[in-house]
Amino acid sequence: MIDRYPAIPHYTVIFVSEHRTNMHRIIKSRPNKKEDTKSLRGKETQEEHQTNSAAVKIKNSAIKNSTNQATSGASVDSSITYYDYDSGSNSDESSTSSQNSEVSIPTPKKMKTDSSTHKHEHEKERTRTRTTCAGTAPTSTTLPSSSSPPPPPSPEKYLPLHLRRYVQHSHSDFFISSSFDPRLIAQLMYEGFLPIATPRYVVPKLHKERCVIYPLHQKQTHLGREQKHIPTLHISKNARKRSNKFLMTMNQSFQKVVEGCHDQHGIAWLYPPIVKAFKAIHEGSVLIDDHETNSFLVRLYSVEVWNAATGELVGGELGYAVGTIYTSLTGFAKESNAGSVQLAALGSFLWQQGFEMWDLGMKLSYKNDLGAQAMEREEFVKRIKELRTKQMGLMKMDETRCCRSIILDGERKR
Repeated sequence: MIDRYPAIPHYTVIFVSEHRTNMHRIIKSRPNKKEDTKSLRGKETQEEHQTNSAAVKIKNSAIKNSTNQATSGASVDSSITYYDYDSGSNSDESSTSSQNSEVSIPTPKKMKTDSSTHKHEHEKERTRTRTTCAGTAPTSTTLPSSSSPPPPPSPEKYLPLHLRRYVQHSHSDFFISSSFDPRLIAQLMYEGFLPIATPRYVVPKLHKERCVIYPLHQKQTHLGREQKHIPTLHISKNARKRSNKFLMTMNQSFQKVVEGCHDQHGIAWLYPPIVKAFKAIHEGSVLIDDHETNSFLVRLYSVEVWNAATGELVGGELGYAVGTIYTSLTGFAKESNAGSVQLAALGSFLWQQGFEMWDLGMKLSYKNDLGAQAMEREEFVKRIKELRTKQMGLMKMDETRCCRSIILDGERKR
């Protein structure tokens, strides 16, 4: 909080306005406790010698005038005006002087010291310190080097103004909100935040670096021939070979996928309130008004991987789509190779559906093996805003499909 009362310098002239006469006093204020008392003693001695004679004259004149005024029965005005010596200006000085022409009022300009050494020390002291709310404290005058890199922008700037009423920046890459409203969760997804949770709060995260596969394919033309799609998604030979043992479905067993994630990872961040919000988005999608252009849908999907021989659910994940961006939230794998096959088949299916970026969240080695690369937050948010406005239909998989056939279909279409 800003101090309403500026610090009084070492010597302050106080003007007491009275009827027809003025009483002037020069008082010496106590040195600030934060200043070095020893260094002030020398300056006080010099200033006291310079001002002593003026003080005596003013005091005698004031006593004489006050005695005459008391005898005449004149009333006394108790208004007091402070003059800041360091500021060199006083708004009430001119009016006081004109009203009281009988007495010559000394101004700070007349109280200059003849010692150049003292003036130099006083200026040096003023340069070294500045007045703060707590008084006079030393401050550093060293300027930052022009070669030093600018500080990274705060993640808070990526949070739209209309959401700051409900969501606040917590620390680092994390934000916090007490609302589990599916509409708010969907809005955070639309802005690029990864919505994770604690038992009582939503803790959206906007990573400093996001692990993404972008673009999912590239177009390349060879010597005037037709364009050929060059995939950036890497499918290993082992995943392709093992893919014949697994089947894939979509949006068939949301609750079983949640249970599979809990069995493998524990509750982690997938607490009941956030699961409830995810389920609401999964069942009906959420319409988002971006406050800039049009309205867009946020859809949440469950992906299931089944053992072709036993029919048991052995892997899967939860993810959501915004425009042409698909984000993987969390997943599990109960059987060897089920996880790698699921990712390979899902990546190929996303490309066939027309998705342009696959957001994999935090950077991990197995994601790098898929072809994912780290994308800086600034670039990531830029891509989100570019791709989220592209309308996409509902991603459907009407029947159970072999993972191998999904991968091969993608390779044929290239």
